[in-house]
Amino acid sequence: MPPTLLFLARFRCRSVAARDQLVALLTPLCAAIERSEPHTLTYQVLQSDQRPDEVLILERFRSRADMLVPHKQGTAFLEFKRQLDESSLVVEATGSSWLSTEVGFAERGPQSAPLKMRVSARVHLPPEMAFERLAEWSAPYFG
Repeated sequence: MPPTLLFLARFRCRSVAARDQLVALLTPLCAAIERSEPHTLTYQVLQSDQRPDEVLILERFRSRADMLVPHKQGTAFLEFKRQLDESSLVVEATGSSWLSTEVGFAERGPQSAPLKMRVSARVHLPPEMAFERLAEWSAPYFG
């Protein structure tokens, strides 16, 4: 099986309030991706614990083609991009792609099922609560 492709998208926002608005824009996108993109294996929105105006999106796809066609050309992504382009929320956006070496692990044992439930539950929280919950939920995974 070929290695999975990971994409990291980093956004530096104008302010913490702009970051919260960006997360609000990402919430319906995350839900749409989970519903309609079966080859998007991971799509997780993270907030920096050192720079509160920064957001990182961790995306993992079955292949580069799955990122380029169903994801980047999908209706939900194009709508998010349009809204983001029309806003002044982000002052800098960068992205980089990575191939998995298949060394290491992403989830283990009984935590794997709750992680999916936790991520899905977070989508329905207001932005100010989502970051608190995300910090709690990601602590076992990211220290």
